Amino acid sequence: MKKHSSVYYIYKEESGFIPVKKAKTYINDFNLDLFVYDGSIYEGQSGARMCSAGTNINIIIKSSGNMEKIQNHVQKYLAKYGESPRYTRPDEKKKDIFQSEKNEDIVFAKDVYGKKHYYYRFYNENGVELFTPYRAKDMYRTLFFQYEGYMLGISPQQKFEDVIKWFENGVKSEIERLFNEGMAVSVKLAVIGNASGA
Repeated sequence: MKKHSSVYYIYKEESGFIPVKKAKTYINDFNLDLFVYDGSIYEGQSGARMCSAGTNINIIIKSSGNMEKIQNHVQKYLAKYGESPRYTRPDEKKKDIFQSEKNEDIVFAKDVYGKKHYYYRFYNENGVELFTPYRAKDMYRTLFFQYEGYMLGISPQQKFEDVIKWFENGVKSEIERLFNEGMAVSVKLAVIGNASGA
């Protein structure tokens, strides 16, 4: 069997070779490139329909010796319509032909601790790109925005106007300011705790 691509093609007189997505290889004992699509068995090199999917080709060929008949059928198609792109473009991939069904609004990204989660992208009324945890119980409570590959959360208590200022003033400097404020409070509480325990 010649080298072929992973894309299956069927041949229709009115439209020529058509790539088909939901096709599966039909295992057979004769090293034929057969596949099942939409209730029929097709031959891969020619794209020709052979028979209904309910037919067991292995039994038919073994019992009646119809291998030559199948080969003649394939050669007839090849002579009339040419070889399937499955064989003329052997390096072709399914992604080259079929558009991805991936949802571009579902993003896999790191939180500030470096752990990866799925987030759902949407845009607010001002056209600002925001995210929510994807399939999370607290969906729409905490909003996130992406900065340098990380998802930064906006708590429900924060005003959106303040977040806009973060962008204006520089997000990095604002994160550093909030971090330093938090550290100062932690140190202050630790000192108070030590003093009360003395």
